Amino acid sequence: MQLLLTRKITSLFFKAASEIHKSNPDVHFLVVGDGPLRPGIEREVSRLKIEDFVTFTNFIDQPERIIPQVDVLLFTSRFEGLGSTILDFFVYKKPVVSTRNGGAEEIIQHGETGLLSKIGDFKDLAGNVVKLLNDPVLTKKITEQAYKYVLKYHSPSELAIKTLEVYKSLEFNS
Repeated sequence: MQLLLTRKITSLFFKAASEIHKSNPDVHFLVVGDGPLRPGIEREVSRLKIEDFVTFTNFIDQPERIIPQVDVLLFTSRFEGLGSTILDFFVYKKPVVSTRNGGAEEIIQHGETGLLSKIGDFKDLAGNVVKLLNDPVLTKKITEQAYKYVLKYHSPSELAIKTLEVYKSLEFNS
C-alpha cells in the first residue's frame, strides 16, 4: 500500500506515518516533489527512523499519473486555499485524509467525502488513515460520495456555468 504526500511537507505527515506503520507495517509512503526543504525533510525521516518505508520521488511532471497507484492521500498542510490535489483524488475514487486547513473542509465532509483531523493531531490523522485501510466498506462509500461531489461541483461544464453566471451578474459601466 502507498500513501502520497504532496505540497506543504511538515513533520506532522511523518509523525502520522510512523503511527500508521506501527499497526500496518506493509504501508509505504511517497513524498512527491523536490526543493530546498528536502534535506531537512530527509533528516526528519531519519530522526523518526522511518526511512525504510518512505520513498522520495523527486519532481514528477504529471503527478496525476501516480494517483491510481496510491491507496490514500494524506494531506497535512496547515493552510490551503482549495486543495485541488484533493479534487484530483476524488476523480480517481481514492480516499483522502486531511487536516482542517481552511480549504479542505470546504470540499471534504467528514465521514462522507473524506476524513478530517485537527491540525497538529498526528494520532488522529493516523487513526483516520488506518480506519480507511481497514474498512473497505467505509472507503468505498467515501470515494463514491467524493466522486459524485467532484462531478457535481467541479466538473469543467459546471465551472463554466458558474463562471458565466458571475460574468452575467457583474454590472459594467461603459
